[in-house]
Amino acid sequence: AFIDGNIVPDFTQTPPIHANPLSGNDPATVAYFKQRKVFGGSNANPQTIWLSKVGAYQNMDVRNPVIDSDAITATLVSQQVNVIKAMLPIVNGLVVLTGNSAWQVTGSPLTPANIDAQPQAYNGASDVPPLLINYDILYISAKGNNIRDLEYNFFANIYTGKDISVLANHFFFGHEIREWTWAEEPFKLVWIVRDDGILISLTYLKEQDVYGMARHDTLGYFESVCSIVEGTEDAVYVVVKRYIGGRFVKYIERFASRKFPNGVESAWCVDSGLQYPLTYPAADITVTIDESTADITADSAVFAI
Repeated sequence: AFIDGNIVPDFTQTPPIHANPLSGNDPATVAYFKQRKVFGGSNANPQTIWLSKVGAYQNMDVRNPVIDSDAITATLVSQQVNVIKAMLPIVNGLVVLTGNSAWQVTGSPLTPANIDAQPQAYNGASDVPPLLINYDILYISAKGNNIRDLEYNFFANIYTGKDISVLANHFFFGHEIREWTWAEEPFKLVWIVRDDGILISLTYLKEQDVYGMARHDTLGYFESVCSIVEGTEDAVYVVVKRYIGGRFVKYIERFASRKFPNGVESAWCVDSGLQYPLTYPAADITVTIDESTADITADSAVFAI
């Protein structure tokens, strides 16, 4: 039996309308913010960001009328049109870096009716992805030849920063930064690959106001760099192009650890080398060192004159 209780229909709860605003836009950058997946950097709509439904990262559906969990489409309104280069979620909001400025996207709660975007700093970013270090953002300027940081200023209530490469700008004058990576442990280093194959290191310890840069050369050209957590260290891997056997070849190389548990015997300080255990021939090697010479002997005939 059906009993009509005179329940009034709720017209605010309508079926979702399927939408795919990313079709034909091909966004180039992506982030996650407040349980939504954020897309941006489209050539067709360079200053538009699209946010998915809450907790449904591939769902861009909306309703009519909209509800708080619906997908969001928003556009940065500025004097110039500049494509979005990167987006990073920070505690105070979503920082959006464009080719001319930095923006902060906020909303508490973040809903289609309660989203706000405000310009922060008018320093554009390059195509190289920024680095998020603790509560700071390091990014490369739009011209690709200097490094800036970006942090939240509680007094001005905006994100602001400075050029941290200004005292060592000779490292980048006439060049561009191709890639970089952050190796936190054990030395707090940013490794930077320049467009001519030179490797630059940036010591970055913001809490102590410690900054320093150095150049690193090799018999070849650095082309790529990344860091991977291995145990208690951030191991640094590089792609190096070297001239070997009359032709250029590319190697994937790993920086040797600077930890020497056995003292100088554990040191492996070479430009490029391959180390492997010797299993043949079997012999015990004895090294005797005096003030000027070193004698190496073996308990079997393994040396040939």
